Amino acid sequence: MLFKEILSIQNQKDLFRIDDLELMVDKGFYDETGLINELNNLVRMNILAFYPTTAHYMLQGSSMFYGLKQYINRVFSDKKHDI
Repeated sequence: MLFKEILSIQNQKDLFRIDDLELMVDKGFYDETGLINELNNLVRMNILAFYPTTAHYMLQGSSMFYGLKQYINRVFSDKKHDI
């Protein structure tokens, strides 16, 4: 779900802040610490870039954007067939 939310945000704007993912906390997918830790892991794995001076995140390049888009489409289309 986090990848899907990140992709949705990146469709609208290039950079995002942790506040843009507050819905993930509100819906109970993460607590605030868990979300911060997950974003840190994505930065360590070079999936996200983090700009500490502005506290913004973004996907690591357009190939990551299109790869994530393909992944999300495949995962969620497969779920429809499993139901």
